[in-house]
Parts: sequence; C-alpha cells; structure tokens
Amino acid sequence: MSQPFNELKWVAAHADITEPSEREALRISKLRTNYPELSSWCSSALNEAWGMYSEDCWLVSMLEVDERDPWFLGYLYQVELGHAAGRWNGDTELAREGEIKLRLNLPKT
Repeated sequence: MSQPFNELKWVAAHADITEPSEREALRISKLRTNYPELSSWCSSALNEAWGMYSEDCWLVSMLEVDERDPWFLGYLYQVELGHAAGRWNGDTELAREGEIKLRLNLPKT
C-alpha cells in the first residue's frame, strides 16, 4: 500500500516552523520511534498531528507519548479521507474505524 499520509496537510495548517523545545523534541523523538511510517515527516508536522489527535480524540492539549497508540494512524487516515481535524469532540470511533481500514488495506472511499 502506498503511504496514505500527507504531511503537508499538517504543516500548512499551522506553519510555525520553529526549533522545538526540549520537551517537544523528546515527544517528536518518541513519535519517530513509535511510528516509522511517519519517519519522513518534519518535526512540526509530527508535533501538530499528535496535538490535533490529542485534542480531537482525547480532549487534552497534548498526550504523552509512551508507546504506539493504535488509533493515531487511523486518525490521520480519516483526516486524509476528509474528516476535518479539530472537529471530532472526543469521538474515538472514527479513529478506530480508520485503523481497521489501514490494517485491511482498504482503498480510500
């Protein structure tokens, strides 16, 4: 399957391309380790996507990154399909559905 994630969607949304703080750099490092699928993404896109996922699905400003969250890639996939970031209001069902589609290698519909 080709890479379904578009980093530009996240960079364009918030183009704050500044040097990450020490805490952000640690978070970004953990994201890179836990999500090798996103290894080509710039730091600001990773940080922004994780922040929006945290807000949309868990209603917190920024989740800690301890281990791979199975719904994060599902969330990114659903945003790619057109489910607008920033309007999920704690709905994790869409992220779960996106993760299932990714695992089953279903086409975007």
